[in-house]
Amino acid sequence: MSRLPILSPTLVALAAFLVSGRAAAVDYVVDPLTDAAFAGRGSQGGVFSAAGFTTVGEADAFWYEIPDALPSGRIEYTVEGLSVGGTLSGTDHDILTMYQAPSGVGEPVAYSPYFRNNDFKAFTRIFGSLEPGRGGAMKLELAFCPRGDPWYHDTPCEPSCDRSGLAYANGSPTDVGWDPAVAYRMVLEWGGVASASRATA
Repeated sequence: MSRLPILSPTLVALAAFLVSGRAAAVDYVVDPLTDAAFAGRGSQGGVFSAAGFTTVGEADAFWYEIPDALPSGRIEYTVEGLSVGGTLSGTDHDILTMYQAPSGVGEPVAYSPYFRNNDFKAFTRIFGSLEPGRGGAMKLELAFCPRGDPWYHDTPCEPSCDRSGLAYANGSPTDVGWDPAVAYRMVLEWGGVASASRATA
C-alpha cells in the first residue's frame, strides 16, 4: 500500500492531484481540494475552499491511501503563494511526499521513524529562509531500499541494495525565484526501466 500525503506548512492552494498507472491508465485520485469531505482523503488542519487547500499551521496536511503498488504513475498539482521569508519562512517545507505505508501505523504518521526511515519514499522539498545558503532551493529526493516489513528501518541501507538519489531544480541548491502571485504547476512521473523518472515545475 502506498500513501500519498501532502505535508507542507507553505502550501497555499492545490488545484489538482492525480495518480495514474501507465499500463492500465487508472485514475486513483482526482481532487480539486474544494470540499473538506472528499471521499478517501484524510486531513488535519488547513482550510478547504473554492481556491483549494490553504495551510494555516505547520502541521497542516492532507493525504490519500492507495491500496496498490505503483511501479509507474503520474502526480500533478498546482501550488501558489510561495515566497522566501513569507510562506517559506522555516527550514524544510515538504510540498509532496509519497511513501510505502509502514506496517500497522495509521495516518498521519510521525516524521521519525516512519517517514524519515522509510524504505520507499519520494518527496519534493522547498527550503525556507531559515536554511543557511539554500533558501528558495527545491529538491526532489528518492529513497529506494527494499528491505520488507515493516517498510522502515533504523539501520542504513546496504550499498548493494540502495538506489536512492536526489536532484535540485535547475541543477543547483539555490533560490528558484518564487513569486507568490504565480501558480506553479508541478508534475512528478515515474516508471520502470524503459522510462526515466522526471520532475517538472
